[in-house]
Amino acid sequence: MRKLFHLAGLAVLESISFTRKDGQYLRWDYRAGKSRSKTRFDKGNIADFSTAVKQKLSEIYEDLSGNRSIESNLFEFQGEKNKPGFLDLRRESCLDVLPTLPRSTVDLVITSPPYCN
Repeated sequence: MRKLFHLAGLAVLESISFTRKDGQYLRWDYRAGKSRSKTRFDKGNIADFSTAVKQKLSEIYEDLSGNRSIESNLFEFQGEKNKPGFLDLRRESCLDVLPTLPRSTVDLVITSPPYCN
């Protein structure tokens, strides 16, 4: 349970802060008093930590219990002819893995790349 709460706490840090990721840096909400920009960035409503963690824990519960619709649940992916699809998760570079796979065997690749800028 401690690890789950720790994960939820880390997952909400950006949403409860006065910052937003923007390219190579963080953009500061004007309310933080740190922005040097001439444009006024307003992040909108910023939830308190407790509310944000409770919401994140609810999302995690929904993901794990399958209470979301098929469209929003990766693990409910349907392959051809409404048969369950095959999910192959790999923590490797697609540049190394994809050349080793037979042609026409991959329908979808989801990556989390380091962004060049």
